[in-house]
Amino acid sequence: MQSRLFKKELGIYLKKKREHVGLSRRDLGLILGYSGSQYVHNWESGIALPPIMKIKILAKHLNVPAEEVFSRVEQIVVLEAAESLRRRFKMEA
Repeated sequence: MQSRLFKKELGIYLKKKREHVGLSRRDLGLILGYSGSQYVHNWESGIALPPIMKIKILAKHLNVPAEEVFSRVEQIVVLEAAESLRRRFKMEA
């Protein structure tokens, strides 16, 4: 599915930016209010997306425009919704 590919690409992007600014996963997780690195690991692995409410602070600490991160997350959410609707439509047909 296309959304999985885009999630992985977003994860690679976030990891690259985090490493560029010299933060560990744990450091970034703590900055974002988490107790450790697991959430950041999940984003970078393409398992999950950063919550919309964390995008501005995430972008700030990665030195990237928040709109860039938001638009990537938005694209994935729209793709996931479309994929889900297609599956449901096929099941009901």
